[in-house]
Amino acid sequence: SPQSIHRQIALLRDECPLPIVYTVRSVGQIGKFPAEPEKIFALLQEGLRAGVEWVDVEACWPVDQTKAFLSEARSRYAQTSRLIGSLHVTTPQSVEEIEGLYTDASLGGYADMLKVVTGAVDEADCRAVHEVGARVAEREGKPYIGLCLGEAGQQSRVLNKIFTPVTHEKMATAAPGQLSAAQLMAAREAQGLCGPRKYFL
Repeated sequence: SPQSIHRQIALLRDECPLPIVYTVRSVGQIGKFPAEPEKIFALLQEGLRAGVEWVDVEACWPVDQTKAFLSEARSRYAQTSRLIGSLHVTTPQSVEEIEGLYTDASLGGYADMLKVVTGAVDEADCRAVHEVGARVAEREGKPYIGLCLGEAGQQSRVLNKIFTPVTHEKMATAAPGQLSAAQLMAAREAQGLCGPRKYFL
């Protein structure tokens, strides 16, 4: 219910100062929610009403329904919430296909951030999702999230720079290949991807 959603978001805000990314992930996009766009957009509306910082909008729904939601989000909630346009596929993609996914994830220019998730066979797939993502992000002037699924895709999570989904050692993973925060940071440190820090007394 809307009241329950708002209560849960309020509890989360009391415990954590970090920005909230509000997501309703459908079955066709590697989630568990039924593929019913009317219900999904109704739930996304509650995220906007609750003032979450980021709302994840799947770029796979009918254009008319999606555009109506995006227009309202832009006109009424632009001061409180930004949009992540996302697309998820389970198989490895060519460079051209990845470019198309990022283009679709831009939601016709409404998205403030782009998210693409693909399958992976090896690290070349992980590099491709980031190389294409970096090009598109520079062209669009928007940040991107690029991830690959499964064990072969773990390097994509190490390379990802913003909103990398992680889990905790005592929790189940939400997606195949997801790393714990500790595993992610250990891999980044081992690969020299963490910049040096200076401490002063």
